[in-house]
Amino acid sequence: MKKIVKFVLIISFVLTNSLVFSQQPCNCKCGFIDTQKLLAQMPETEAAKLALEKETKALQDQLEIMQVEYNNKLQTYLENDKMEKANAAKWSEIIRQDKEAELQGLNQRIGEFQNTAQQTLQTKRGELYEPILKKVDDAIKKVSKDGAYVTVYDTNAVLYVSATLCTDITPDVKKILNLK
Repeated sequence: MKKIVKFVLIISFVLTNSLVFSQQPCNCKCGFIDTQKLLAQMPETEAAKLALEKETKALQDQLEIMQVEYNNKLQTYLENDKMEKANAAKWSEIIRQDKEAELQGLNQRIGEFQNTAQQTLQTKRGELYEPILKKVDDAIKKVSKDGAYVTVYDTNAVLYVSATLCTDITPDVKKILNLK
């Protein structure tokens, strides 16, 4: 008798739990978007890209000037170094040391300039793209909130998103951003 009561209680517990869970379907909505494609369509992105290219070109031009100066001085140094000691145009030891120090200093300046230029470009990229990324992020959040999406995936950061189980929110985000 005790075994039967115990068995009935277990069966009723299992049935009750399965009924409770089966009555609560998941209404979780997920969406996806390709932010890289979206960013490529924004006029602000093109303007930022052009400004960054202009800054990069200016820094590259300055670096090239410095490298030409270094190469010219190195060539002069090497030519003088090949001269015979009896040649009157050959530098004395103190001049040779000064030219070597000058070359080392110029080479160091070039290295420092390259590092500073790289940091400058990273900062400029951040300044130019931060407002654009914020605008896109705000639009995605608005669409997500308005559409009651629990999760939104960026197709560039996820290996797979089901286009049948998730919704492409790109058209809604484009509307907010006034993109065609």
